[in-house]
Amino acid sequence: MSDEELVAFEPARTATLATVRPDGRPHTAPVWFTLDRTAATPSHRSATS
Repeated sequence: MSDEELVAFEPARTATLATVRPDGRPHTAPVWFTLDRTAATPSHRSATS
């Protein structure tokens, strides 16, 4: 992600996760997330090593 994209995701955000139940009714739930700049994926580590 670019620095601009990282800044856009820094504040805590709320998303809505939605699924459809077997009877066709929707089921929605709020999901909160934050950006963790200390987390690294294997591709991130290999790119900086």
